[in-house]
Formats: sequence, C-alpha cells, structure tokens
Amino acid sequence: FLYSKLLKFKKNLPNWEKRDYFFLSKGHGCAALYVVLHKFGVLKTKDILAYSSSKGILGGHPDCTIVPGVEASTGSLGHGLPTAVGLGLGLKIQKKNNKIFVLVGDGECQEGTIWESANIATNQNLGNICVIVDWNGSAKQLMPIDDLVNKWKAFGWTTLTTDGHSEKELSK
Repeated sequence: FLYSKLLKFKKNLPNWEKRDYFFLSKGHGCAALYVVLHKFGVLKTKDILAYSSSKGILGGHPDCTIVPGVEASTGSLGHGLPTAVGLGLGLKIQKKNNKIFVLVGDGECQEGTIWESANIATNQNLGNICVIVDWNGSAKQLMPIDDLVNKWKAFGWTTLTTDGHSEKELSK
C-alpha cells in the first residue's frame, strides 16, 4: 500500500534525494519487504531467487549497504525508529519535505529506544514521520502488551487504528 499509494521513490534511483523513506524497524520481516521491492522493480528476480544464499544479496535481515531500497540495516529490535527520527530531524533542519514511514512491531514497542525516539520526535515537532505498529499480538506470550494506542497518545502522537490487511481501510 505504501509503495503503490504514498511513497515517492524511483526504482532505478534508490538514493534519489526527493524520495520518501520507509524503515522496516522489525528487520526480521524483511522477506515481505524484498517481495514489495521486487514488485515495484527495485529488486530483480535473480535477487529474489538467490534469497539467503551465499550468491545473493538478500539475507535474513535487511542490509542497506548492499540491498537497493533498504534505508537501514535492522534486525536488533528498536533501531529503526531512532534512525528515522535522526533522519527526520536532519530533513527538518534542511527544510526538506520528504516523508518517513516506519514499521515497528508490537513486541518491539517494549524497547526503551522506541519511547525515547517517540518522545524526541514529539519534542522536536517532527511532523514528517509516520509510525505504523504491527499490533499482531506476537509478543503477548512473553510480555502482555498494554494499550498501545493510549501509550502513543501519551507520547504526543496522533493515533489511528485500522485493519492493515484492508486497502480500503488504509486508504481512509
């Protein structure tokens, strides 16, 4: 949805200065990102076919040094949002209008770096960042997840809840 409806990007120029940014903070979900990058022509079929092989560039976590379209090497939870906030502040200072989208997991929202970054983004008035929380309940077994909607609100964020599997809902 982001790549087809919202993000500005050029498939042959992954470092295009006017692009919008997508950070997959939950780097273990990179297989889905690779499929999306392939669908939109950023990655080649040969890249997908060599997934997780010694001859390929696609591994179990995204590597921004070798994978076009990957903005940050993530994998350790809690690193994508702080990186995005740093970029957002830099873009604000430079008076650039690029947008930044960050996908974090609900379990990842137990990391202190998420809340420190959310707080900094609010205090620096970074209106160029949108955080999407994949609230799939996967961390429920280890740590009960509190009310994420109100927690994000408490950190000064505008929140919306939607069915992430429905393009109609996402469009709203």
